[in-house]
Amino acid sequence: MNNRFAKAMLLTAIVGFTGAALNQTATISTNCTTGIPYDIGLDAGMGAGATVTSRLMTSGANTLAYGLYSDAAYTTNWGNTVGTDTVSGINLYNS
Repeated sequence: MNNRFAKAMLLTAIVGFTGAALNQTATISTNCTTGIPYDIGLDAGMGAGATVTSRLMTSGANTLAYGLYSDAAYTTNWGNTVGTDTVSGINLYNS
């Protein structure tokens, strides 16, 4: 049986010329099979020169630096290396 997994994704972006951080949240959802372990990773994206620890959005000559975090303190980077910086677990519930 498939079950829904939801995890808040926390985003920090440095906005405009002020250098002030703008913190936002979003939710990632997927269907998981009961009892099967899962790992959810997020890659660097498509910004020129971006990495999972230094993400960049680019549009022409414009660049926006941002980070994706898996904790509310914005300290745990959400990357794509299983066992290091992905979100993992086992779905134990039927829906």
